[in-house]
Amino acid sequence: EEDEKGQVWHESYNLLHQKVALKIDLNEQSLSGHVDITISLVKPVKKLRIHANHKSIHIKNIFINAVEAKFELVPGKKLSIDPNNKPTFKEFSKGLLLVRDVDIDVSLPEKLIDIQIGQSIVLHIEYYCIPQEADTIKFVRASDDSAEHMHIHNSDGASVWIPCIDIPTQKCKWDFEYTIKSVDDTVVSTGNLESIFLNEEEKCKTYIFQEEVPTSASNILLTCGPYKIIPGSIQDTQVTYFCLEKYYENMKYTVEFLTEAYSYLTKTISTRFPYNSYKIIFVEQPFSKINTGSSISILSTEVIHSKTDIDPVFESRELLTIALSEQWLGCFLTPQNIIDKWIVFGMSRYLAFKFYLEIFGLNAGKQKLYDIVRMVCSKRIRIYDPSYISSTQVHSKYVVQKSFIVTYLLQSRIGDYQFTKLLEKLLSEKDLSLSTPMYLDFLSSETGQDFSSFFQLWVYSNQCPHFIGGFYYDISTQRTEIALIQDKKYSNPITNQDITLRIVETDCDHFHEYNLSIEHEYSTFVLQNIGPIAHTGKEDESEELPMRWLRLDPNLQWIATCRFYKPLQMWLNQLLCDTDIIAKIESILNLSEFSEISVLDALNRIMLNETIYYPVRMLSARVMAYLTSADNNYAGLDRLFQFFRASYFFDKPTKIKPNNFQKIDDYFMQKSTQYALATIKRKDGSTPSDVVDFTIHLLVNNDNSSNEFSDEYYMQSIIDSVGSIKISSSDRKLDSLLIQIQRYLTMDEEADSHKVITTSALKTLCIYQKIGIIPTDFKIFHKYLGNGYQINIRERATECIAYLGFKEDPLYDNLRIILDNIFEDCTPRESYKLLRALNLPNNWGKSNISLARDVSRSRQVASRYSSYKVDNEENIELRNFVWEKLLVQNNDRVKMELCKFYRHIGGVIGIQEVPVIVELLFERDPRLELGQRILQNL
Repeated sequence: EEDEKGQVWHESYNLLHQKVALKIDLNEQSLSGHVDITISLVKPVKKLRIHANHKSIHIKNIFINAVEAKFELVPGKKLSIDPNNKPTFKEFSKGLLLVRDVDIDVSLPEKLIDIQIGQSIVLHIEYYCIPQEADTIKFVRASDDSAEHMHIHNSDGASVWIPCIDIPTQKCKWDFEYTIKSVDDTVVSTGNLESIFLNEEEKCKTYIFQEEVPTSASNILLTCGPYKIIPGSIQDTQVTYFCLEKYYENMKYTVEFLTEAYSYLTKTISTRFPYNSYKIIFVEQPFSKINTGSSISILSTEVIHSKTDIDPVFESRELLTIALSEQWLGCFLTPQNIIDKWIVFGMSRYLAFKFYLEIFGLNAGKQKLYDIVRMVCSKRIRIYDPSYISSTQVHSKYVVQKSFIVTYLLQSRIGDYQFTKLLEKLLSEKDLSLSTPMYLDFLSSETGQDFSSFFQLWVYSNQCPHFIGGFYYDISTQRTEIALIQDKKYSNPITNQDITLRIVETDCDHFHEYNLSIEHEYSTFVLQNIGPIAHTGKEDESEELPMRWLRLDPNLQWIATCRFYKPLQMWLNQLLCDTDIIAKIESILNLSEFSEISVLDALNRIMLNETIYYPVRMLSARVMAYLTSADNNYAGLDRLFQFFRASYFFDKPTKIKPNNFQKIDDYFMQKSTQYALATIKRKDGSTPSDVVDFTIHLLVNNDNSSNEFSDEYYMQSIIDSVGSIKISSSDRKLDSLLIQIQRYLTMDEEADSHKVITTSALKTLCIYQKIGIIPTDFKIFHKYLGNGYQINIRERATECIAYLGFKEDPLYDNLRIILDNIFEDCTPRESYKLLRALNLPNNWGKSNISLARDVSRSRQVASRYSSYKVDNEENIELRNFVWEKLLVQNNDRVKMELCKFYRHIGGVIGIQEVPVIVELLFERDPRLELGQRILQNL
């Protein structure tokens, strides 16, 4: 950060120590107190600059070495618009992130103007917080089923709630003194708890914490409330868990596995835990599910699951392991700047991924890698972008997941053992803050490999190529020609890189791998015959091939997708013979484009084979249903019915057995098979009557009384199946379906559950209204918009109204009802989720069995708001309303979603709409040019 003379001001001193003393009042929702910042000068200065958000922090007094000092608020960058050079929406949205005031200049008193270099000085700053102006500070009000508590997240930095030196590279030791006006509440903070003092007269408690490991301000976290506590220790670290009373029993089960995770991670990187203690606190209404600081992790209560849950366990354990790994890689080893966060994102998630493999198995890990690569390739994004100016941008799920995949590719080139040794070496360095150029130099010097082109391809660029490939075998010359094209619609062509082609011989036990050098957008390769000819059974001699199948990039060394055109028999060979689960998934997805009976037979064999990884069997069932039609005499329908009834019905085929989810494979197959059946349609688009009867039977006769596991997610899948059923509005069976949906809605409302049954029921009712099975009734969804419901229900109700169309019912201004709810009755996280529901398309009623990218999604959103782009008085009033909310919004994520929404409803960027408080000059971020120079030098 530079002052008006272009000098980096924080290079004028060394940060030695910071102390925070705060009084917390949950009833009044207030924070007040003082901080002491100790620094040592390395240059003569007349002013010192600290960080303190002008909106949320009110400075009362500042003293330097007990002498009162003058201070002034440094105006931050303002959103600015040049009437002659209006910015694009992309530039404008980035400009919104610059609108913040966080700097305060403190003048040295005359008595101290001649202070010596090397001498320490103490800034004593008295202040109070205005939590309503800080999204970082969250006070949760007491309700019928919840207790009052507060917590702080660090996504926007520490300067939102404490005046400090909020720079990642400026680390120091800390002291904390928190006084809470309640003897029943517990304070948890970064650092080790040293002592607790009870003041019975004032009915308050004071907690003293110390953090002896140098820590940056952004890694300081705080929470307090009437927490129930589980104390304990793992190896030589004191580990304590906290939550509100109603979550206590489930929390005990949720965190049981962490002892194993802790031992695995410390053993893997051969490094002890970097802090003397570790605290995990589960809170309500945080902005993100995990929020990690030094020696502390604050997680959402959504991560907690019961002993009877199955589906939430996978994500819960993954998130808790990521939070633990970030203690080493993110809090102890820190990024040098916000644009370097991808390094610790990737490292921490790679370390957590290794434990994920340990507990869930290699197949689960491979499937996860494959799914993440496909997700990352759906959106072109850079993980290192000098134009990033907000944590909102770098905390995007695409940036985080691509960071992990890039780190995975790095370790595969270096070797797993050597890579973990490199992590160990980095963690042995004290107070290390890592930049991207430093990381590149470190990897190159330690391994002797040149990673410049790797970083240029996967770190500095947004490339995610989409290959289209095929082959031709010339039987006369016994040569195989391979052709690869890079589709420029999705990515610029990548050149001077190698990609692996695996060719499996006719005996299936041997294969050859070739490194194909990609030199151009269109590349061809000629390979000599590698073995005896494989007879495919076809009469055409040209179909005889010297290989059973071939695969491009079988080891996942590229962040890319590929459509490789092969004959049917090759896909069948790959499905039935290749033991790699990614090979099986690829073949099943490609077989969805063939309708031959041999495909259904092969899919059925996979579905029935209990030795095969269950997600592959689930996908086989879905694709079998997708391919079932009158052309193959509904063969898939018979096979799916036979499997389900043989597995889950009594010998008498008209009665389903009580639920028994002891075997996880059987549980997921039961869910997926019944859903697959509901997707089968006749020629006229209707659902076969026996499928409707079957689904009603499942709803009516579901019996979970003797099952030790919850059936909530199983019933969710059955209600989703109802949403896939197409039935006439005059069919008597429709009443039976609607009665069951209402019954489960009522049951879920009264149950202590994750409310996924409610969200599925709302979605099903919405689909039925959309296609005209039942009359449109927006009141059904209005009920679930209020803050008396969980955010996942409110989000689903918003999606339903958007899907039906805001102006379909003249009695209600549905869009305005949603917007009023967002701006008047929501936390920032809730506002973000509900706005995202307005901005994102959905694929309800569409099959997700597809290899092609869905290009209709953006058109779906455009058509949703087409009537709002008409320039009439009502629409202009709406745009002005959104514009005003946009310019005064504090939370960066909400700003971004509001900006998208404003554009969707026909808003334009014009100075006539800008309030007086906004300057009329648009500043482009100077770091854009800096980033371009960096890339050129590399």
